[in-house]
Amino acid sequence: MERELTHEKRAEEQFSEDVKVKQGSIYQGFELIKELGKGSFGSVWLAEGRVKGVPMQVDMKIPHNEQGINDLRREVEATQATQHAAVPRFVDWDLTDDHPFAAREHIEGRSLREVMKAKGAYTLEDALRIITPTARAISAAHHKGILHRDIKPENVLVTSDGEIKVVDFGLASKVQDTMLLDDSFERTGTRHEFIGTFSYMAPEAENGKNSPASDVYSLGFILYELLTGGENPKKAGLEALDILQEHTGKSAQGQHITRVVKRTLQKDPQKRYQTVSDFLTALNETTQVQEQQGADKDKQESEEDEQERKDVITAVKNRLKEKLEETRKIAEKYGVNPAAVTERRVVKALKINYEDDYALIASLTPHQILMEVFEGKTHERVIAEKIGRGLVVAGKETAAFAKEAVAETGAAFKSVGSPIVTYGTKAVLKTPVAAKAVYSV
Repeated sequence: MERELTHEKRAEEQFSEDVKVKQGSIYQGFELIKELGKGSFGSVWLAEGRVKGVPMQVDMKIPHNEQGINDLRREVEATQATQHAAVPRFVDWDLTDDHPFAAREHIEGRSLREVMKAKGAYTLEDALRIITPTARAISAAHHKGILHRDIKPENVLVTSDGEIKVVDFGLASKVQDTMLLDDSFERTGTRHEFIGTFSYMAPEAENGKNSPASDVYSLGFILYELLTGGENPKKAGLEALDILQEHTGKSAQGQHITRVVKRTLQKDPQKRYQTVSDFLTALNETTQVQEQQGADKDKQESEEDEQERKDVITAVKNRLKEKLEETRKIAEKYGVNPAAVTERRVVKALKINYEDDYALIASLTPHQILMEVFEGKTHERVIAEKIGRGLVVAGKETAAFAKEAVAETGAAFKSVGSPIVTYGTKAVLKTPVAAKAVYSV
């Protein structure tokens, strides 16, 4: 292993001397601005140049050895074949030149790994915003016959606008009718024991076998991390499901997404979703569960509101009945037939809204009900005469029984647009309307 690393390091140093890759240098027509990353097979630079006459920033990938060239060629072919909005395209490349390179459109953002570290556990809604477009990009690749084989948070970018981009198809391979044996084992026996990143790798992929279900496993792993704040389901072992449920909860929606994640992480690939399209369907069903859950909640709240409304109406009607009974008891005293004091008549005259007018009904007095309901009718003059005890007779002035009238109304006279003089001795009321005003105080 030490010999192998020494050989790679020596090859990289020799390559660097040959092509003089350094900040500020011009490489294949692009100015290298800043090194973004570096590995045993190459480096990535932020670079500026012109593509078909248009100035732009690119991520310049420069391989440092033959294996790096092969990986980059594979990435370019897979990326260009996928043709999906969430997969950044390569705008220029030449892998046959002495100075090989591939320039990919630059994405301003952070890796999902960085975002996850800063955010912690995601809500289900936010997690779906990440995993759904990621899965769609992988599904697009699968439909073109390409497996990614290295899906992990480092290879998912979150742009400054919150968009998702899937990158690094350098380990991609073509899908075959059956699970395939990685051809890199035949090409080089010293490269890796397996292709991909161990944590996110499906069990069968550790033995060099991959299928669409293998990428499904990696997507499920990322979804698990999103929901649990970075927990590793492989390390959690038998407790993995319990940890997930602590975050997803016991709601119908939470239970559904728990089942989805559980299925994606099955050791047996035959027990997983067989395609990413199937996985996406399950994710969409989560949203439907959420909508149904919301509809059920709305229905429950609506039923509760309706019951509350009915309770209010019942309380208002009962209160009004009590008021009407009190009113009927004194109706004859003021020349009104008690039978005329009906709920329907009072509700119509007072324009009572059973839902809103509880306070109004509670404040009504029997006297007010009589005056308001029978206003403008022949009873008005009789009522005015009875209440005023002679204060108003056919519109003529009189001072008789002023003191007694005051005592019966229960309050000192207050003028509402009519002159009233010396309570208890002399009162001048001009019209029957004034009698009503006195009465309603």
